[in-house]
Amino acid sequence: RSLWEAVRAVERIAAEKKIGGVYGMLIELFDVDEKFFTAVETAAANQLFHVVVDTDETAARMLKELQQANAGRVTFMPLNRLRPQDGPQYPDSEDVIPMVKKLKFEERFKPAFRQIFR
Repeated sequence: RSLWEAVRAVERIAAEKKIGGVYGMLIELFDVDEKFFTAVETAAANQLFHVVVDTDETAARMLKELQQANAGRVTFMPLNRLRPQDGPQYPDSEDVIPMVKKLKFEERFKPAFRQIFR
């Protein structure tokens, strides 16, 4: 199965079984100025398709449901388990801008974005 089919299965299963705390793929949870699209895609690559969930318990339940449905594999990002490290110290310059500062997202998703865009 393709990643796309597996992600769509996550959405379908969460809706059908009324499983809360499944927020969607990382790529669906932010906005960014169009001029930064390529940089975001390059920096995050396939991690943009990881599914953000509230807890590891939700991730475990969804994994079990996916296995039972033989619906493929998905990488989950449980917000309660993410512990992003501090990123590098960037020079104080207008030429260097941390990518995460260009993204617009809900505060509750900050650990997921800091995990990917350090």
